[in-house]
Amino acid sequence: MKKLKIHFICRANIYRSRLAEGYFKKLTGDKYIVSSSGIERWRHPFNYKDRWATMLAKEHGFRLSEKSRQSSSHLFAQQDILIFARQDVFDGACHKYHFDKKKAIIWDIRDRRDYPFLTKRQVRREETWKAIDYSVKTLIKMLEKEV
Repeated sequence: MKKLKIHFICRANIYRSRLAEGYFKKLTGDKYIVSSSGIERWRHPFNYKDRWATMLAKEHGFRLSEKSRQSSSHLFAQQDILIFARQDVFDGACHKYHFDKKKAIIWDIRDRRDYPFLTKRQVRREETWKAIDYSVKTLIKMLEKEV
């Protein structure tokens, strides 16, 4: 039986999509082929590892992927399901890449920069993690129903 290819996308592939990818892998093992990328990956140094994402992954018992990736039409075409962190990421991808929109699922996971400036880092971290935890678990339930 062919494994589904699930791909998580955020803005830079340093925080939300990598956390979702790692957490999804932790909860599902090798049942799926899982990856992630960023629509604006080029904005950050090569293989930049966000310390907040690394801390969250460690707290929840998984590792982040070693390398971040830039999104592309070719990469999207290879996937069965495309998970976009938020509507703005989906909209940005629609402007830059060609892909089958029927494969897309759009979550509502705010980026840290989407919070008001004075919001404490700890609050932003906790809110982001809660949204990722809920969204990943909901996706797993949806996939299990389809099998």
